[in-house]
Amino acid sequence: MILRWVSEGAIEGDPAALKELPSFSDGWQLGEPDLVVEMPEKFTLAPGAGEVFRNFVIPTPAGPRRYVHTVELHPGNSKVVHHAVLMIDESRSSRELDQKDPDVGYYNGMDSSGGAHSPAGQFLGWTPGLVPQRGEENLAWGLRGGTDFVLQLHMLPGSEFEDLRASIGLYFADRPPNEQAYALRLGSMDIDVAAGNPAYVIEDSYVLPIDVRVLSVYPHAHYLAREMQGYAVFPDGRREWLLRIMEWDFLKQDRYTYKEPLFLPAGTRLTMRFTYDNTAENPRNPNRPPRRVVYGPNSSDEMGDLWVQVLPVAPEEFTVLETDFMRKERGKEIVVARRTLANDVDNAQNHYNLGVLLQADGAPEEAESHYRAALQRDPDIADAHHNLAVLLVSQGKNREGVNHYGEVLRIEPDSADVYLNLARIYLSQDAVADAITLLLRGIEIEPSMWELHADIAAAYARQGSLDAAISSYRAALAIDPDVEFLHIGIGEVFGAQGRFVDAEEEFRIALTISPQNAWAHNDLGMALEQQGRIKEAIESYRRALAIDSAFTGAQTNLDRALRIRSPH
Repeated sequence: MILRWVSEGAIEGDPAALKELPSFSDGWQLGEPDLVVEMPEKFTLAPGAGEVFRNFVIPTPAGPRRYVHTVELHPGNSKVVHHAVLMIDESRSSRELDQKDPDVGYYNGMDSSGGAHSPAGQFLGWTPGLVPQRGEENLAWGLRGGTDFVLQLHMLPGSEFEDLRASIGLYFADRPPNEQAYALRLGSMDIDVAAGNPAYVIEDSYVLPIDVRVLSVYPHAHYLAREMQGYAVFPDGRREWLLRIMEWDFLKQDRYTYKEPLFLPAGTRLTMRFTYDNTAENPRNPNRPPRRVVYGPNSSDEMGDLWVQVLPVAPEEFTVLETDFMRKERGKEIVVARRTLANDVDNAQNHYNLGVLLQADGAPEEAESHYRAALQRDPDIADAHHNLAVLLVSQGKNREGVNHYGEVLRIEPDSADVYLNLARIYLSQDAVADAITLLLRGIEIEPSMWELHADIAAAYARQGSLDAAISSYRAALAIDPDVEFLHIGIGEVFGAQGRFVDAEEEFRIALTISPQNAWAHNDLGMALEQQGRIKEAIESYRRALAIDSAFTGAQTNLDRALRIRSPH
């Protein structure tokens, strides 16, 4: 309609019918956030042509885990920011990449690398036209204190220097969520649109293994996309639209939330089908004359994704959905990684990337061969040494695994993860004192890593240093009080000291966090039994066995408690 109006001379309508323009606040559209974090320092984008991708690490303050129901992202300078993707990284690996780059942030193309990932079930980012939406508190996601945000900005330089300093507004829920959403990505990385092709089509589909409710959809493509279709085919053959856009506008992409969630039963097939127009008749085609366009991160390339946010009807089936969909995604990624490697077989990074996917897909032997091939070509890929060490240790090849962990420390001397993994090897060999030395070094490097404190607490407990163990468990809980295993650990130490009331309290906290933890039910039973509360202990043992019928320790405890209650 607008194109027709322009072609007819853009004739002005009745001025009296012109509505007053809305006014927009320059501040936070959703109200004052509970917490605002921003880039530690500004970044200056130099003038030039082309496109710039850069990743910026934004720390969050230390403290307990909080639950985020809404994120409002301010890109810092919308004149030059094409789009932004927001991820989280609890591993500190993105921070290490940042420290290696002398400029603000770090460059790694479209790949953030490191341990950055999207929170489960969430779409976090910013695009032109994206309207902030308040999220549901019962679908909030956990943010551990001290976690890093990783903000990936796609920027378009102009004729002048431009400063930017992005900020993130976080809105917290009052309590942990009782449900967890999952984001299904339907799309293709195998895009190759010939010049002059008016109807190039990509398609992808997925059959749901469980009942879900669809909450929202988020489509993404670049300039050549014209029509977008997303639909569900029910087991009975009925079809229902999830999304249909007849004229896609790259500059007005948004997330679309359903007024009422859409129920889809197990066996429903979700399908995305995008059509691209690479002709001169496409008014949004930036190429005059049209040229071949392939898949890639730049806006001069093409992409095609439909993200579908779903909520399992039965929360306990979340893992079924996650495992099934990740298997599908890895299959697609492995195909692309094999093709990339075939095109450049001497590229060390290509071997490493394929190894990572194969390791996650349960093919350790082939993954190992690609890690070795990567290191043969480049012996300084720390992550390849690390992953190879993990594989070797899992196969019982501790000596060679330790050697590769040593190579990681040669390349990255301050890798706290390596000290943790080495300590676990020594603990498995009953070299407790050596393990403690390694863990202390890890804590010196990364004092906010609760796993280090937890492992040294367990080591102290094995030595019989129970007060030191409690102190270390408390340090771990100060970092993240929502890890049930920490409460179980300190509770067991209290039990070893005869402090059964304190132990009971910790086991009950653990069960508040994770009600289906059989170990916590069993430990609670033992604490109750020691207090003479046999009837309650029997109930706890039975709950442990209801969760895990093969739990022999709980069965032994139950049999003993039943004999105590009925000695004859």
